[in-house]
Amino acid sequence: MATTTRPARNLVTFRQPSTSQPNGPLIGDVWVQTDTKFVRVWSGFAWLDLQWGFLPAGYSPGGITGANPVSTINRIRFADETISALFSGLSATKRLGLWGFSSKYAGYSAGGDNNSGAYFSTVDRLMFDFETTATLVSTLTGSRSQGIGAFESSSAGYWCGGSQSNGSDRLDRVDKLTFQTNSIATNTSSLTGTRDFGCGGFAGTSAGYCCGGLEAGDTEINTINKLTFSNDNVANNTSTLTSTRERAAGAFESSITGYTCGGNENAAATYLNLIDKLTFSNDNVASIASTLSSSRARGVFGFSSKRAGYTGGGIISGGTQISTINRLLFSNETTASLASTLNSTRQEGMGGYETR
Repeated sequence: MATTTRPARNLVTFRQPSTSQPNGPLIGDVWVQTDTKFVRVWSGFAWLDLQWGFLPAGYSPGGITGANPVSTINRIRFADETISALFSGLSATKRLGLWGFSSKYAGYSAGGDNNSGAYFSTVDRLMFDFETTATLVSTLTGSRSQGIGAFESSSAGYWCGGSQSNGSDRLDRVDKLTFQTNSIATNTSSLTGTRDFGCGGFAGTSAGYCCGGLEAGDTEINTINKLTFSNDNVANNTSTLTSTRERAAGAFESSITGYTCGGNENAAATYLNLIDKLTFSNDNVASIASTLSSSRARGVFGFSSKRAGYTGGGIISGGTQISTINRLLFSNETTASLASTLNSTRQEGMGGYETR
């Protein structure tokens, strides 16, 4: 039997090949297409293509529909932008998590509450190969909800801020999860203020950023904190958001920029459709010309493929929950609503993550 150049994983999808066959196959021969995520096996009559690795996708866990938190995880396949609910879900019905991040092999969501006064310290991990979820042995360093944002480096993920009881005890804590060991500890450096209900997080190659939120007295802020990965130090970014705001619709990054979308201002009375962009090379912030398809806040997720960023769900003026998903193309920074939507109207998710 011919040998493969990479091991097969996640052999769950079969399809007929669309490219020419190699000459002289034997039954059981294996041929790897290095430019796709399929291993080709000769059946004796035709080549069958078996999926290996992880098809690029974004995941949206939890949130609240009506007044009811959910445990559902929605998946968006980036190739065709179709949406489906996974068989596996969160360990409990949750909303208002500490946003999400991903390693090469898994996505993580943490904390949150059940809309009835119970706050969580649990961390749910979704393995990308078979899309199964499990609760980590390690937990957050305290139960909390309503985070500022989250982001990851190549070796660790970071959850920033939040509250332990609906704003009465806001935190400046940053929890760090090391991917190799799945261990969690409080970062040596904290946020520059205690805050919750943030506008999301994103990361470049050398630093992660978390934006906006509420501080003491329910004061909306435009501050951006920057955590440098080489030493885990946190400091105020030189540029700020273009306005004070809280409770964003979502946040995501390209390879060169980070984006935070929508949110509330004026004590949550005003809903925003603007998108602020932070350029990683100089840390400058500006609003882009394109906007969300409607003004919204309290989104369910933000994540990105290599070519686009996505944000979904939330509420619009009047408190109406939505299932709409907006896409921002990185090539020209234009936005559009997807034909596909979440499987229910929803707000206040646990944070999104992706495999690319």
